[in-house]
Amino acid sequence: MPDVFSTLSLIAAARPADPLAPVTVIAPSHAAGLQLRRRLAGIAPFAGVRFETLPRIAELLGAGYLAAQKRSPLARPIGDYVAEQVARESRGALEQVADLPGYARVLRQIFRRLRRGGIRSAAGVRPPPTGGHFGEILRLYDRYRADTSAFYDEYDLMDEAAAAVVSGRAGALADLGAIYVVAPSTDSAAGDALLRALAEQAPSYQELEEPVVEPEPRFVLAPDPASEARETAREVVAALEAGVAMSEVAVLHGADRAYPRLLREALATAGIPAVPLPGVPLIEMPAGRGVLSLALLPEREFARTATMDMLSVAPTKEWLPGRADRVRALTTAWDRLSREAGVTRGANAWSERLRALIKDREAALAGPGRGENEARARAWEYERDEATRLLDFIETLIERLTPLREPQPATSFIREFTKIVEDYFEPGAEALEEVISEIEQLGTVGAVGGSFSLSSFAQALGANLEAAYRRPNSLGNGVLIADYRAAAGLRFRHVVLCGAYEGVL
Repeated sequence: MPDVFSTLSLIAAARPADPLAPVTVIAPSHAAGLQLRRRLAGIAPFAGVRFETLPRIAELLGAGYLAAQKRSPLARPIGDYVAEQVARESRGALEQVADLPGYARVLRQIFRRLRRGGIRSAAGVRPPPTGGHFGEILRLYDRYRADTSAFYDEYDLMDEAAAAVVSGRAGALADLGAIYVVAPSTDSAAGDALLRALAEQAPSYQELEEPVVEPEPRFVLAPDPASEARETAREVVAALEAGVAMSEVAVLHGADRAYPRLLREALATAGIPAVPLPGVPLIEMPAGRGVLSLALLPEREFARTATMDMLSVAPTKEWLPGRADRVRALTTAWDRLSREAGVTRGANAWSERLRALIKDREAALAGPGRGENEARARAWEYERDEATRLLDFIETLIERLTPLREPQPATSFIREFTKIVEDYFEPGAEALEEVISEIEQLGTVGAVGGSFSLSSFAQALGANLEAAYRRPNSLGNGVLIADYRAAAGLRFRHVVLCGAYEGVL
């Protein structure tokens, strides 16, 4: 079996004979495809060679047939919403946990695993379960599949693509040309079926293997992940000083969620650009944290600390909506004044205690002490005016968010909440556009009659922001940081492997 890199050399050598001959390299990931494309470009200029993942190939071959069946892509929010509805129909022992937070999400993960394993319905399980939890899960799975039958996921797409290839309906197959597959390019039964169909029907099909190399290992001991991240930065600096290109250095870590942030911060301190894979979760970025904090304010009863944290973290506009006009946000002053007023939580507490503070300052200004100390009088005037602006801001915000606490159709809910975000957040803020896209994606649950209250929306938005990423640098323009399980198909000259302490990796 030929290896990946010798094959790239063969592809480059064959281009002069027919520069536009189609060639398709199926890579394990989008990042692996980008790296292989750059390696081929480093050997020779080329055209007509595509590097794609298997789901993308399936889309080229099968999406048209699913569209003809009037089926739409199964957006993640639709699947999550239907799983939540199905979870409430649990029977037996599972009925006791049907309303627990997180149960629907776990159920959705089980459904994904069943589908990835090629199980389309309970009838596909052999031998069939005779009862118990698994039997009930399979019953709920059948209900879930029925309720989402108007949509398709990536496994449906690969099944349809495989069927189209086998039946000869896949007209796009000829456009793929010679096919090379970099292992592992699939982890599902549907993916295996598509690869088998391509192997049988494509004019040229070749599976590639990784070349065998013998790395020179060196071990560095560190007492904890933070120290390990700092040692990693030193290792990277040493590699760069030794002449290794930045694009040829990778830092791989285990499943511990602390590593990505610690490694990014350590490399940033060393002045080294990083390329996190798949990227920085939107929930870790100011725009994502700020919007989610905004959505959670009513559930947190507009607690003073939560409100001030939101204003401190979020990339809000300098001038925020008030009743009649916009008010300038002075978070530090507002934090001090609301604390001095004794605000803790609750809409009434904000109104009553800020009004009491305003009256106190007005009384002080009207009293005999005003003329005795002009500087103190100016401070009273400033505090009265800022407390008035803060009251104007918070009452307006409460009036806009409170109606969203009641369930309403997803489409109208998303429209109103998006308008609030656009009114309060700076339009050019980093990642805000992506956050708004995630908000709008949640509106797809309207296709199955879904609705939102602010509480359920905040929960769904949090899940979306955890699963969506933004990459600060493109691949090749920094040191790669990735979970080692996402490194399939990638090759580097210098790799630092983190997470071996206490058996983590």
